[in-house]
Amino acid sequence: MRRDPHLASAAIAEPCPVEGDDPEAWRAAYRAEQDRLLEQRLPVTAAIYLVMVGLAIAVELIFPERRWLASLFYAGHLTVSALGLAIIAFRPARLPIGAAAAGLACSWSALLTTYTLVVVHNPERLGSGQICLLYGLFFLLPWRWGHQLTVSIAALLGAMASGFFAANTEQLAYGVIVVVTGAITSVGGVVYLDRYRFDGFVRHAQLTRASREKQEEAEIAAALLEVSEMLSQHVNEPDLLAHLTRIAIETVGCDWGTTFALDERCGVYRLAGLFGEPPGVREEIEVAEFDERNLPLIRILVPGSLIELPDTHAQDLVPPALLTRWGVASQLVAPISLGGRVVGALCLAHGARRGPFSIRERRLAQGIVHATALALANSALINDLRAANTLRSEFVSTMSHELRTPLNVILGFAEMSQDEQLGDAERRGLLQRIEEAGRDLLRLIEDTLAMGRIESGRDRVELEPVQVPELWEQLRRECAVLPQKPSVTLEWRALGDAVTLVTDPRKLTVVTRNLVHNAIKFTEAGWVRVHGTIANDALELSVSDTGIGIETRDQAAVFEMFRQGDGSDTRRFGGTGLGLHIVQRYVEQLGGTVVLSSAPGVGSRFTVTLPLERVSEPHPVLRRQLAL
Repeated sequence: MRRDPHLASAAIAEPCPVEGDDPEAWRAAYRAEQDRLLEQRLPVTAAIYLVMVGLAIAVELIFPERRWLASLFYAGHLTVSALGLAIIAFRPARLPIGAAAAGLACSWSALLTTYTLVVVHNPERLGSGQICLLYGLFFLLPWRWGHQLTVSIAALLGAMASGFFAANTEQLAYGVIVVVTGAITSVGGVVYLDRYRFDGFVRHAQLTRASREKQEEAEIAAALLEVSEMLSQHVNEPDLLAHLTRIAIETVGCDWGTTFALDERCGVYRLAGLFGEPPGVREEIEVAEFDERNLPLIRILVPGSLIELPDTHAQDLVPPALLTRWGVASQLVAPISLGGRVVGALCLAHGARRGPFSIRERRLAQGIVHATALALANSALINDLRAANTLRSEFVSTMSHELRTPLNVILGFAEMSQDEQLGDAERRGLLQRIEEAGRDLLRLIEDTLAMGRIESGRDRVELEPVQVPELWEQLRRECAVLPQKPSVTLEWRALGDAVTLVTDPRKLTVVTRNLVHNAIKFTEAGWVRVHGTIANDALELSVSDTGIGIETRDQAAVFEMFRQGDGSDTRRFGGTGLGLHIVQRYVEQLGGTVVLSSAPGVGSRFTVTLPLERVSEPHPVLRRQLAL
C-alpha cells in the first residue's frame, strides 16, 4: 500500500507554474515560459531566414558583376548567424535571451542594409527586405514589443542611410514609408499577440492546476477510503492504533511514525503504535511518558489542527536532543480527537528530509486521524452496546429474581393461611407477611415504571409550596411502614423549623422512601437515622446507617441504572438497582444534589440538599424535563 509521495504531481505532464493568483507571479511565470520558447525557436528562425536570404542571393547570381559580393555577403550571414546562436547558447546569466535575440536580428538587418548600400543602391528593395524581416520576426519569435521595436529602429536607420545612394527622392521616400509601416504594424502585432499569448497561458495554467487538484483530490479520496476500510477491519481490536500507525506511514509516504494515546487517569501520553522506527528506538519510546511538563507540544494540541516541525533543530516544542537521538529530521503531528477532546496524536517523521510537508501529506494526515476518530467512536459504540446488552441481561436476571421472590412469598403464605386449624393471631401474621411481600412487589413495579417515565421524558415536575414540618411528618409516616429487621432501629429526628419549601412532594417522598428502604435493606443490625436541617436557604436531608457500607470503587456505580455491587442471582441482598438511580434523577429534577460517603463495615450516609426557593433559571435537568 506504500504510495509515491510525488505521484499526484507526476501524473500531470505540465505542472501549474503558479499556485496563487498574484498577477505579478503570473506575469513572471509567463515571461519565463516565453523566454524558454524563444530560445527553442531561434535556431528555426535563423534557418528560415538563411534559406530566404539564400534564395535572394541565388537571384543575384544572375548578374555576373554581383556574384562574388553576393556570395561574400551570404557567407557573412552564415557567420553572423552561427556566432549569434553560439552566444545565445553559451550566454552568461546576466545576458537575457530577448536581448541576445534582438542583437542577432539587428545584425541581420545591418547586413541587409550594407548589401543594399554597397551593391544594389535601391532603397525600395531594401525596404522590401527589411519589412519581410520584421514580419518574419513578429510571426516566429515570442518576444516582447521592446525587442521588436529595437529591430524596427535598426531597419529604419538602414532605410534612411540608403538615401545617400538613392537615384531619386521618390525611391528614398518609398523605402522609408515601407519600413515605417512594417515597424508600426509589427510592433503593434507583437503587443496584441503577446496579450493573446498571455491570456492563453493563464487559461492553460489554470486548467492544468484544476486538473492537477482534481486528480490529487481523487487520489486523496481513494487513499482515505482505503484507510477507512482497513481501519474498519480492526475496529474494537486492542491494537487499532498500532494498525493506524502502519497504515498512515504507508499512505503518506513518511519514513516512520508513532501514535500516542492519552491515559486520562494519569494525564500522560503513552505509546500505542509504532512502525518503521530506526534500530534501537523502540525500547526507549515504549517506556516514555509525556505530559505538558516535559513536552510543551502537548499544550497546543487542538482538535482539527496540525503541528508541523519542518526542522526539528529549529523548534522548542519537542526537545531537539530527543528527536536527534530518535533520528527525526522533520515531523508532522496530527491530534486524534473524540467528542471534542484530544485523546491521542499521530506523529509522522522523516529521517533525513527537512522542510515543510506538502499539502498532500497534510491533507492525508488530517483525513487519517479523522477516520481514526470515527473508528474509535465506532469502537466505543460497540463497547457501549455490549455493556448495554450485558446490563440488559443482568436486569432481566435481576427482575426475574426480584419478581419471583415476593410472588413465592405471597403464594406460600396465602396457601398457609387457608389452613382451617390456624388461629386468628397466626392468620393475621400470615396476612401481614403477604401484605409486606405485596408492597415489595408494588414498589418494584413502581420503580420500573418510574424509570420508564424518566427515560422517555414523560415524568413532569409539579412544583408547589409545602410547609417543611408537615412534609417532614408525612415522610416519617411513609417510611414508618417500610419492613425492617427487629435488630434495626429507625430513628427519625424531628424538624421543627417552620419554613416553606417549593418542591414536588411526590418526587421528594420517593427519594426519601428509596433512601430509607435502601439503608434498612443493607443494615443487619444497628440503626438507620434520618435527619433534616435548614441551612443557607436549603433543606439538607441525610439518611445514614450502620450497614455493610460501599467500597470506594463502587460508590460512583451505585447511582447507575441496573447497577449493584453484586448482580448475580446468588447475591446476598435483593433489588433491581433502580432505587438509587431514581433518587439521583429526581434530586436533579428538583434542582438539588445528592452526595454519598461510605466505608465498608462502617455504614453509609446519603445527603440530599434542596433549595427552599426555586431560582429563576431551573436546573438543567429540570429545564429539560419541563420543556417536554
